[in-house]
Amino acid sequence: MSLQTASAWPLDGCAAPHSYTLFCPPLITNAYQHAKGAGSLLWLAVEAAYVRITVYDGTPDPPVVVPAGCEEEGGRGLLLVAALADDWGTVGGAPLGPVAGEGKGGWFTLARAA
Repeated sequence: MSLQTASAWPLDGCAAPHSYTLFCPPLITNAYQHAKGAGSLLWLAVEAAYVRITVYDGTPDPPVVVPAGCEEEGGRGLLLVAALADDWGTVGGAPLGPVAGEGKGGWFTLARAA
């Protein structure tokens, strides 16, 4: 996800677009690496108190935060999401699209200014 894309979203009172560009790639990468080939769906929900981004994929297996070794190229994305997002987790089944009713969605929320 590009900073230009995140900057164009109507997210007044939300965290800086940099937060979205930091947290979306781990969820998108997990969906790409672990989906069953059915596709994926990115869902943006803008609520009064928070913004939630969910990335759905076709596998029901929940993401697992595992510490990456010092020499490993990847494996730190979900650790960053868990440490820095206001909340994060998973939900079952996509509401629509190529993975409707299947798999799970990994999501994170960022609070909006009051």
